Amino acid sequence: MPFWFYMNDGQPQGPFKGAEFLELVRTQAITAATMVRKDESAWFPAGEVGGLFAAAAKPTVEHVVEGYEKSEANQRPVSESWKQWVRRLKLQRDERLGGGPPRPQ
Repeated sequence: MPFWFYMNDGQPQGPFKGAEFLELVRTQAITAATMVRKDESAWFPAGEVGGLFAAAAKPTVEHVVEGYEKSEANQRPVSESWKQWVRRLKLQRDERLGGGPPRPQ
């Protein structure tokens, strides 16, 4: 199984399985200009990965089935540090896009 890596502020991030890597593309943590590598290959722009952005644009079950929620039985354990890292990436993405998390009313 191949593993993917990407550069974030000059620091390599990874390894990621294919589905995890696609989710990073979907959330725009990885853009066409982001430097990536597969396994031990050289670093190259993500835009050069054939079909990567097309695959990320395809809807997933979560996007298609209204009310779909993963059951706990289908989820692998996720550490708190992983959850914090994902939250931080999403906040960075929102800041880049000029938005932000919804504010409480």
